[in-house]
Amino acid sequence: MSIASSRGLLAAAGPDSLILTSTESIRNAYKGAKSKEEVVPLEPQLQIPIPRLSCLTFTVDGSHLVIAAEQGGGFAAFNTDRLSGGDTKSAFEVPTEGVAIKALVPNPAVELAHIVGVVLENGHLFLANLQEKMFAASESGRPTMYEGVTCMAWSPRGKAMIAGLQNGSAVQLSQTGKVMAVIPRPPELEAGKIGMFIPYRCL
Repeated sequence: MSIASSRGLLAAAGPDSLILTSTESIRNAYKGAKSKEEVVPLEPQLQIPIPRLSCLTFTVDGSHLVIAAEQGGGFAAFNTDRLSGGDTKSAFEVPTEGVAIKALVPNPAVELAHIVGVVLENGHLFLANLQEKMFAASESGRPTMYEGVTCMAWSPRGKAMIAGLQNGSAVQLSQTGKVMAVIPRPPELEAGKIGMFIPYRCL
């Protein structure tokens, strides 16, 4: 599930469809509820048959909705204005050579809203440039920013990112994949344990 506050929209993935509705309709549906526990029926604004979505996210400016399926790899990007107007065709799609996507992480800076972090199931970290409709190149010229990644997070200003690694450590990276800092594995972390979530705090 993802919310575009600036557009007043909520997107959610069901077992066999993508659902889009307004946040206002959700609030109105709950106005007549007798209790907080009551289940309220809701008719979505739009429902698109897309099976087995694994992740979805709005960009921070709400201009695009990006989705990825469990199988087949790649992602599809929808123009939010067109989608809310009933156009169910994706604006474009970008393949990942059949490798499934584990996470889509939008850049938190409005001026960098077109950049989305993409973590693949094989541990590769890519940065999708929605303006260019392709993956950005790293310092090596390849799209892979780093390997062995389990999760990632952006800095508050979206200039850098932290990638959690399979060995329990983490690295701070620039948007070209340059290593800015290495964070060692916590000594209290049990052997065989890896991180699946990492927040980026500005201290």
